[in-house]
Amino acid sequence: MFTSIKQYFPSLTQYFKGVNDFRQQSKVKYPAELILWMGVIERLAGVKSNNEFEVLLRNSTEIENNIFNIQELSGDELPSVDDFCYFIQRLDPHELHKVIRKMLVALERKKFIAKLKTKDNYLLLAIDGVQTTSTHRPIGHSTMRTHKDGPPTYHQYFLEAKIVSSNGFVISVDTECIENPTEKFDKQDCELNAAKRLLERIACEHPHFQFWILGDALYCNSVIINICQQHNWNYSFTFKGKSQYPKLLEEINAELNFKQRHNHRRCLIKSNKHTELYIELRWCNDVKYNFSGEKEYSLNYIEGTVIKIKNGVETKVTTFAYLICSHINEKNALKKFMNCRNRWKIENEGFNFQKNNMLHIGHNFSSIGHAGQNFYLLAQIAHTIIQLTSFTDIAGYVRRATTGERDKLSQTLKGIFGSFMAIAERIKIELFNKVFKPPLLTNMRIRLKFA
Repeated sequence: MFTSIKQYFPSLTQYFKGVNDFRQQSKVKYPAELILWMGVIERLAGVKSNNEFEVLLRNSTEIENNIFNIQELSGDELPSVDDFCYFIQRLDPHELHKVIRKMLVALERKKFIAKLKTKDNYLLLAIDGVQTTSTHRPIGHSTMRTHKDGPPTYHQYFLEAKIVSSNGFVISVDTECIENPTEKFDKQDCELNAAKRLLERIACEHPHFQFWILGDALYCNSVIINICQQHNWNYSFTFKGKSQYPKLLEEINAELNFKQRHNHRRCLIKSNKHTELYIELRWCNDVKYNFSGEKEYSLNYIEGTVIKIKNGVETKVTTFAYLICSHINEKNALKKFMNCRNRWKIENEGFNFQKNNMLHIGHNFSSIGHAGQNFYLLAQIAHTIIQLTSFTDIAGYVRRATTGERDKLSQTLKGIFGSFMAIAERIKIELFNKVFKPPLLTNMRIRLKFA
């Protein structure tokens, strides 16, 4: 982790130092960068609560020296967990948004973002909402649902935009907190309004990126399509015709069954001795539809049915369907379909990993002030660092340089330890109970490893 930070984010401490500190500076004992580094380390170590973090700090023999030495921070002692939480609860989340934006710029300057682009130079940007915590106690910046029977529930809900790639890398670009000031909560209304704010901010802050917006069926509407067209972005949305737009489905079926019935292709995806996996693709172009009664849109449709052939028996597994903005033909149909399918990575490599592995975003670390937002954003920072370590050969490079081993398993961090929870446990041991000695590595040539 240390080598990844030094390689990709050598100025991360300066990013933390540059946040707008709300405290009276003449009375500040613990600098902002020290507290924020504690927040990142808490996430990287797989800590599930601030109480657990307090126990770790109390029983640690080396964490204090390690933090000051590794990041060259100033200070004599670490803040208590109460001081740590006080800062996180009151820090404006916009300050951590700026840190994430600076990290993205740093990755772009290192030519890393270019490796995540499609062959036609698009960055796949998946947008989706995630609920982190739910409780009957009021929490700051949350949504509230009222119930006929029982007390209301409060939910911490975020709309996330992440760059996803076919090789598994997922990186946060921006986050919008979803909250409703009134008692009524409507997922469609709240999430769509948040999506408008989020996409407009991304367009303003990253005008040089060519995005391909990937969204689920909720975002298949004129509002989001207009934003994409305004900024010359590609888009694709999951299509649920029967429940969402039955009239549009009728138009698509008419095209597929009559006018454009020859637009189909079967592609072999995987095979072994006994089983073959195919995708049966069908598509149609230039289907006219009016979403809101004001403007007619020309849409392109593609669907893929997964077919498994085992021991000569053919079985249809499932079908996926998408509305996309670009023209489809026999040569590009598979490529476009697989780009659309990458939307699920924000749920699997993104939210699922962050909830069930090292980062524990589903745990309520604090419900006061901005704490929920800031702990979530610290998790996004830590997630980027984890991926840069796990999906590159940095770990193998360090291991070969320090031990001389050159076995294939040492090429990635995941290959060395076997699981991300084992990685978190090792971080706890190295930072809290051992004297950490940074490896002396120069002139590294880091490569992505996505086996």
